[in-house]
Amino acid sequence: MMSQTKLVSRVYTYRDYPGEVHPIRLFADWLRELHLDSLVIGYDSSPGYVSYWGYRGPSLTKLLPNAKFVNISDDVYSMRLIKSDVEIELLRESAKWANLAHSLLQDYTAPGMYDYEVSLRASLDASLMMKKALGPGYRPLRSEYLPTRALGVRLVSMALIHIQ
Repeated sequence: MMSQTKLVSRVYTYRDYPGEVHPIRLFADWLRELHLDSLVIGYDSSPGYVSYWGYRGPSLTKLLPNAKFVNISDDVYSMRLIKSDVEIELLRESAKWANLAHSLLQDYTAPGMYDYEVSLRASLDASLMMKKALGPGYRPLRSEYLPTRALGVRLVSMALIHIQ
């Protein structure tokens, strides 16, 4: 991923909860390592994992007592309203492939099948079609996750931490 953009100079990775070390503790360690633990940190959702997904653990506010946390959800929402021409083109391209994947989900859904059977088949087929259409220059940014999820399979994502 770093070779695809000059804006990213360092990447931190983690396995989602649960794990040996809770991801929020890892985020706190990384913010300390970057000397950002006593600055103003903006967030667009709770500064930590949201409990309604079943996560337990510390909040960043407790792990980083010298940082000032500011809710910037309105600012993030406003920034998402205006798209550049490149973002619009990426959204259009993404919508084409999402439409294909969801059409396959509909086609493959049948009585007696489990959601993961339908999801895996549709994901693989859509991914192979996309790879073939985009050619050898295409390199996925996140290859460890499937591009589609059937109903009933929970997909959890944490909002980005925005640092001011």
